[in-house]
Amino acid sequence: MCTNLCKIPCQKFIQDSFGMPVYMSPNFEDMSCEMIFGHEPPEDDPALKQPCFATKCIAKQNHHVNCSI
Repeated sequence: MCTNLCKIPCQKFIQDSFGMPVYMSPNFEDMSCEMIFGHEPPEDDPALKQPCFATKCIAKQNHHVNCSI
């Protein structure tokens, strides 16, 4: 959820609107996010490999969505 609803759209918005790359590095333990301005997101971003948090993902709980694939 963090990745699709926040990280990727924000990185794109800042790049497109201000012409500045930003890498958002989420901390999946405390659910925070560090914004690193001037850094391109890596091609092989480890955040994109995180599975969905089934216990925190309301869409998965309510609609049985498989967002881990």
